Amino acid sequence: MSKIQAVLRKHQYGSVTGIIIVTLFSVILANSTIASFQSPINVAVAGAVSPIYASSIFIGSLITYFLTGKVYLSSIHIFALLLVVISRWMFYGRTNSYQSAAITAVCMAFSSIVVGMAVGYDKGITAVFLCISVLTGLATFFILEVVEDYKKNKIFLLNGTSGCALAVLYILTIITISSLSLSIINIGRILGTFVILTATKRYKHIGGSICGILTSTGVMIYSKDLGATSVLLGASGLVTGFFSEFGKLTIAFFFIAINAVGLMLLGVNEEAFRMELDIILGSFIFVYAPTVSINKLFVRTNEAEEYIARLVFSRLDFMTNSLMSVRKNAESIAKMLNKKKIKNDIGNEVCERVCSKCRNKLICWENNYEKTNESFNRMAKKRNISISTATEELENCIDHKGISDEFNAIIREKFQQKIADAKLKEMQNLLFEQMKISEQIILSSCQNISERINYDNTLTKQIANLLDRENVVYNNVVAYFTVNDKLIIEIYFENKYYKLDANEICSIISAEVDKNMECYEPVYAGDEVKVIISEAPKYKVVCSYEKSDGADGSKPSGDSCEYFYDGYGNIYLVISDGMGTGRQASIESKMVISHFKRLIKAGVEYKLAIKIVNTLMLSKSSDENFATLDISQINLESGKLKLIKSGASSTLIKRGDTLTMIHSPSLPIGIISDIEPFEKEVNFEEDDILVMLSDGVDESEYKNIKQLLLSRNKSNLKSIAGEICKKAQNSSTDDVTVMMAKIYKN
Repeated sequence: MSKIQAVLRKHQYGSVTGIIIVTLFSVILANSTIASFQSPINVAVAGAVSPIYASSIFIGSLITYFLTGKVYLSSIHIFALLLVVISRWMFYGRTNSYQSAAITAVCMAFSSIVVGMAVGYDKGITAVFLCISVLTGLATFFILEVVEDYKKNKIFLLNGTSGCALAVLYILTIITISSLSLSIINIGRILGTFVILTATKRYKHIGGSICGILTSTGVMIYSKDLGATSVLLGASGLVTGFFSEFGKLTIAFFFIAINAVGLMLLGVNEEAFRMELDIILGSFIFVYAPTVSINKLFVRTNEAEEYIARLVFSRLDFMTNSLMSVRKNAESIAKMLNKKKIKNDIGNEVCERVCSKCRNKLICWENNYEKTNESFNRMAKKRNISISTATEELENCIDHKGISDEFNAIIREKFQQKIADAKLKEMQNLLFEQMKISEQIILSSCQNISERINYDNTLTKQIANLLDRENVVYNNVVAYFTVNDKLIIEIYFENKYYKLDANEICSIISAEVDKNMECYEPVYAGDEVKVIISEAPKYKVVCSYEKSDGADGSKPSGDSCEYFYDGYGNIYLVISDGMGTGRQASIESKMVISHFKRLIKAGVEYKLAIKIVNTLMLSKSSDENFATLDISQINLESGKLKLIKSGASSTLIKRGDTLTMIHSPSLPIGIISDIEPFEKEVNFEEDDILVMLSDGVDESEYKNIKQLLLSRNKSNLKSIAGEICKKAQNSSTDDVTVMMAKIYKN
């Protein structure tokens, strides 16, 4: 088995599990029919998959033909499958969709002619099979197109060629599944009912009518006897679409009722009862199935919206490149200008200013040039020149005071110039760093638009209608799905109109989308308020903290801490320790956390947020001010814990009876412009405890903390944090802060 798997991995043709699944699936495919003819769907699928999977379909089809006793009747399909398998082994990886489809059609046509001649089929039957060969090739082409589009976009596109291909495949699916029908129910119609209602909920009457027509077409091709009643599905989907804004139960009720009325008009018979039973079963699945999750597979039905998104992305990308070009040009010019070194020719300047006007200059600079020049060079290296120094160095000089004064004046000028150049360089570095941050923010926004968000237009309109019915005054609302397939709704308000209970809005929306939604702290930005309502995550985190008042018991603590949800699936726990203790340190740490929190909740990536806060610390004052930054990011979907530290103390993680300490050698923020915080990602499992400490907790206390955590099985994190803080404060001369967190499954 291992050798087989190695061969499969080497050629990337499939997996052992995949082979088994495909073989079993092909047993179903081989049993399907189109009218009175054997369906060639298994041949079409074989022409679209890898050689290994094509071989699996051949084997599975043979099993079906032998078990059903249809080997003779299916001889054309068997020979065609054999030819397709051989062609896949010969040409796999070297043909496109058109070529693969053509090869499949040729194999089917050749098999029809050869087997037809061997068996003695009349020309009419052979002609029918030749037509089926064309349809088989088209089916292969449509399968390949849909698969390629899905690989590229991770979604099923409903517009253009992809939409047409998907429609054809849906009809073929209905035909195939209808072959599995029991004596009482038709599985194809049950699936069709579910699809129609799902499309009706999302795309209203247009989606309902189109899917209804496609479903009835598939059922009719499978059996003309079922087609007479199934033709109602298209009309039922159209009418039911006008009730799409109601709940799933209401939509299902109207669909059942409309079909019941139509069936009574056509005539009550056994087939009518069977169809109504199929519709009831399909409606039941629709009511209890996670429709929102299914909807995420199908997006971009509105081409105009797609083009607008592309335009926005292109403009932002172009803006990023423009900013980058401006910054690089400015940096190049600055480097070129900074290459102009300050000439250390102080002696020459003094000579020009003083000696050039002196009547004895010929005596000093011609008769005694070597001696005078050496004296000037020695004095130029000193920071302060007194009259006595000038007298000692220049015996023949008649203006020692003028020489010393001029030397000192020029030395001061040069020193001040160096300070000014250093400040200019610092300002340039800050400016260029800010431009880099701007580039990264725009680039991050581009990535969010192109990769991380699946915008749902229908759901957005649904939420907007709901808010209008509830008389909620808002600026804008957006509904989308993240890469983790979680629904997020963002609602924007004007600050003056935001006077409502966000939790109440959340409960209304939860009922509307039939999802367990959660609302978090609103985000304020100028005159606008953003409320994020997201699907309840996999995990929840309980947080608590305890901190001292100040190192001497009277001053405010220089430590600040806070925990918050970013609205995008992450919990942040943050500790900042300002330089020193007291009021100034408290202001510094509070500012750091406040800015960081605001940026994170605004959607800025945490690395960029740290850089921005660091730049603010560097530019806000000429005084030396810095603060530590200790961040723990917990992803509520994966349970991943990411530690980000800038000059922060160690973090402890308790898991069972073990305690892990994670330390980082990094600088606080506000010291250098090009800051690189320490990062480490670890698994954070259920019942694990995270302990974050400020540097007021001496490492000598870690042993006591370990004993406290391991000796007590407490769920009250606040009491544990309080005990740690109290014990640490007794032996510390600095501010003490303890933050703790524990993760649970939601």
